[in-house]
Amino acid sequence: MRSPVEIVSRVLGELGVEAVAAEPVAGSVGNETFRVRVAGGADVFVKTGPREMLRAEWWACRRARAAGLPAPEITARQFDGESAYLLLVLIPGAPSESREVWREAGRAMRIVHDIPVTGYGRLVVRGDDARGTFASWAEARDDILAAVPSLVDAAVLPSALASAAVAACAGLRFDGPGVLLHRDLKPLHIFGQGTRLTGLLDWGDAGAGDPLFDLARLSMAPAPLVREFFAGYGLTRTPELDETLRRYRILFNLEVLAYEYRAGGDWFEAYRRNLRSDLAIGT
Repeated sequence: MRSPVEIVSRVLGELGVEAVAAEPVAGSVGNETFRVRVAGGADVFVKTGPREMLRAEWWACRRARAAGLPAPEITARQFDGESAYLLLVLIPGAPSESREVWREAGRAMRIVHDIPVTGYGRLVVRGDDARGTFASWAEARDDILAAVPSLVDAAVLPSALASAAVAACAGLRFDGPGVLLHRDLKPLHIFGQGTRLTGLLDWGDAGAGDPLFDLARLSMAPAPLVREFFAGYGLTRTPELDETLRRYRILFNLEVLAYEYRAGGDWFEAYRRNLRSDLAIGT
């Protein structure tokens, strides 16, 4: 297995930059990110992973930054050849629990959700253009649900839990035009410094579709932070909205559970626990 220094040295070597030291930072089963000290320079981030995810992150960050939002700045990229990577400028700060930061994050995401994107589902990027994978939100929803039987067959998801989850999601509808979605909004990806929002991170899962899918993912954060985010976003909670968010949380957890399984990971219990909670099904 290659060490972090070996991985980033190879990437930076293609750019003519020497890596002095590298350490892995939080990633996922599908990608790796390293904080790198370069010779004669400041720290940078090197992100490696599936080419389609890196393309999506590059495109989404560029669009968000063009709208004046604090998405990471990507200074170099490669999607072809032996090494696919992104080189990102270090964002100041750290994952924040500041009320002011989360309120500002809500205002920022409201702007993100004004960015139109053709199609629905995960982004497919070709050249400078991007669109969602599917022609309708229903197709994107059904593609996620289509993976559930394989999870049951593999004993990753109990059949009763799977049936209840599919039934909860089957009626989810969205007939509006697709907009840019982050698709993995969580505390780890909201950076702040003091009371200032400094970054919305990790756009590799970016897609197009219903803004409520993003807000449902976000609603899994601690309740006081969610309240601040929604206030900044300008969203009023209603029983009808909370029900839609609940069903979208179920859909999200089904998707990430399937992704974890396909990628060879084994971090299943957290997603099953989330499903049981939103479906009010015991162990």
